[in-house]
Amino acid sequence: MVSGKRGWFYGWYFKCQSDAQTLAVIPAVHQTGRNRTCSIQIITKKQSWTVSLPGEAFRRRGRTISIGRNRFGERGIRLAVCAPGLKAEGRLKFGPLSPIKYSIMGPFSLIPFLECRHSILSMKHTVQGNVRINGETYYFKRAQGYWEGDRGRSFPREYISEILERTGKPLRAPAKGDMTRTIHENAACRAVYRFRTQGRTLLAFETDRASFEYEYEI
Repeated sequence: MVSGKRGWFYGWYFKCQSDAQTLAVIPAVHQTGRNRTCSIQIITKKQSWTVSLPGEAFRRRGRTISIGRNRFGERGIRLAVCAPGLKAEGRLKFGPLSPIKYSIMGPFSLIPFLECRHSILSMKHTVQGNVRINGETYYFKRAQGYWEGDRGRSFPREYISEILERTGKPLRAPAKGDMTRTIHENAACRAVYRFRTQGRTLLAFETDRASFEYEYEI
């Protein structure tokens, strides 16, 4: 966890993707002064939802986060959300995780004053199960999953400035621990990747299943 008078946040990001459907879930806790709250955010290709709860609903034990009846961790996800405009329930089971062997922050992990620190808990694992959101069922059979974490005081002020598709769904993001900012995320959108060195293209491909996050419209 992160502590301090300036406010802090801690959260995980889970992405589950089949050939036809994409679901991302973000459980988090955030504190400003003495005010602590927690939240669950859910993102699909069609819509996003944010559910805010009192801080005492949040529990973390090792690699498991509990928010009320909802559970998140290395074994999978259990959703039991009933809030205005959102009913989400179901279970997803994860296969063996694939963590990376080094810090994704690289040498930046040694800098003490960064606003946000990022971690990768699993680059790829299998996902099995079903989740029903407002009457629509998301089916995952031998699907793929991804798991990352973020902690700190605030998200960085700026993101990238080239947007391929303006279909991002609004998410809440922390500023000094308070969830007062709005960013946008595409859970599955079109993206072009090119890896070049010394003017030579080593790899190039296009996908319509990329995740893409940005702060502002161009």
